[in-house]
Amino acid sequence: MIAKRLKSSLVCAWVLALAAAPMTAASANGLTAPELGAVSQFQAGAQYKRLDRVRALAQSSLRDGLRWHEIEQQDGLYRFDHRSGRYVSDLIEEGMLGSLTLHPSSNRRNNGATAADPEQTKAFADYVAAVAQQFPGLRLEIGNEFNSSSFLSGPAKDLSVPDRARLHAAHILAIAETGAVAQDRLLAGAAHSVAAGYIWAVLDQGVADHISAIALHPYTSPAEVLPAHLEVLRRHPAMQKLAIEITEFGIADDRNAPDHFWRNYCKMALANVRRAVWYPFDARRDQYSAVIDRQLNLTPVGRAITFAQTKLAGRKVEESFANQPYLHGCLFDDRTLVFWGEPREIRLNRPDIQVRHGHLRQLPSGDLSRPTETTVRILTVPEDAAPLVPGRDLSLGDSPLVADSYVDFHYPIDDEALSDPTPRDHPFTRWLQRGPSVLPLITCPGQDRPKAPWRPYLCAKNAPAFTLTEKDVTLIGAAVGTPLTLVMAHRVSHPRDLRLEVDIAVRRASRDGLQVQLWKNDQEIAQRHVLYGMVEEPWIVTLPGVSAGDLLQIRLANGPTDTGDFGSVRVRIFDENLFYSSAP
Repeated sequence: MIAKRLKSSLVCAWVLALAAAPMTAASANGLTAPELGAVSQFQAGAQYKRLDRVRALAQSSLRDGLRWHEIEQQDGLYRFDHRSGRYVSDLIEEGMLGSLTLHPSSNRRNNGATAADPEQTKAFADYVAAVAQQFPGLRLEIGNEFNSSSFLSGPAKDLSVPDRARLHAAHILAIAETGAVAQDRLLAGAAHSVAAGYIWAVLDQGVADHISAIALHPYTSPAEVLPAHLEVLRRHPAMQKLAIEITEFGIADDRNAPDHFWRNYCKMALANVRRAVWYPFDARRDQYSAVIDRQLNLTPVGRAITFAQTKLAGRKVEESFANQPYLHGCLFDDRTLVFWGEPREIRLNRPDIQVRHGHLRQLPSGDLSRPTETTVRILTVPEDAAPLVPGRDLSLGDSPLVADSYVDFHYPIDDEALSDPTPRDHPFTRWLQRGPSVLPLITCPGQDRPKAPWRPYLCAKNAPAFTLTEKDVTLIGAAVGTPLTLVMAHRVSHPRDLRLEVDIAVRRASRDGLQVQLWKNDQEIAQRHVLYGMVEEPWIVTLPGVSAGDLLQIRLANGPTDTGDFGSVRVRIFDENLFYSSAP
């Protein structure tokens, strides 16, 4: 965990699930639901009551750690009969431990500074080798959120991100040189967020031949866009032979934690993540929602995780509703359907389905209610029931949503430019304008330069301070001295009445706000000046009688100055008639 989490905006969702059948072979696309674990803290002590609780819950993939100074109390001499070593042995013996996190710092060496020179790096590698020999077969995760400064000390804490990447790679290469740690046991990366730029810099040092997976903590990637962020990460050639493990994910929100878990677990499965580890197993001071509370009782999210671990993990999974861009769905083992998205009418076409919340409390039979972006539903059927066929067993009402700039976000490959005002297969295209000049937007990997987002984003070669993610924009042209305009364009597919909803907010740092304009073809039809502190209500514009081929543009421009223009924007376009006919 980073000391202060980078806040990520998460779209709340609506989830349904059907009870799982016994394990079967992988799906036709080769995907299986990730191994599922939780982050424990037995390294702090045996905590036998918690150990009994882990045993009772059948936890089989805990992520814990070891303290270097407790194992190596004299240079080159390693003892595992301390409480740290004993607890690891106990967890392994009972099949509960999935991996150990090993930090490159020891209170006995350099006042606890992170190993940063060849001598200390070799000492750390020798320690890791000793751990590997003591606990054969156990996966070892090297470092924790090494791309941040939260778990670094000494000179390493002040390193630039590229230098941190090189240091992390040096640790991995030194461990490989010992010959004691098999490739399939070593996890590298140890990154907060899907910081692809940092990970690519690590891979550029040649570590891929010595590790089996990259470990990530995607706290800044909402579930709905996590697969896209991982796809950008996988564009590095070395990623083609590496797995991805999400060794931390969670949320400090007890009420919404079950929803958060279901959405992320589904998307991780579809993104071919090998292992998913919830943070934390037991309650901590940071208020993140744990599997068990301080009285060792299962929490609501704990019930959801236990259900998924015993019913879903390791089972085949396929994407559902691929032709419904605003529904997100997973079908597990032909019996468990998880989906959420834009609210619409849902009808169940079979009587044996039970309806539950995300934390498994049952609702009256058949009571789906009208889903919203915050409600969660789980549907279960008897284990001897027929497999679920979504197209047969669920009937979906029409969705009024035509386009959504959040969901319809695209990361172009290489230098593919989203600068053509005639969208191809994307509901929105985006580009920058500086005066009459068009600046194509390209994909930047994240944490690739100072002040960049810690996850993939869109950038422009000739506007180095500009960044755009699914919702957030930094619209600064001061580096060149000419204001910028971000254009989001949508080509109307057929005649209809449309309703535009623009959610926009401006950060305090923006001195004079942002200008927002709506254009239809070559004519400006509406505009608004948004300042910090304005009531954050959607800007709604109705467009009756638009024609096929009409080009709608939402233009976001600097105020009178281009200093400090940070904001967030989400544009949704609805079919006006369906919008009202589908309203509650």
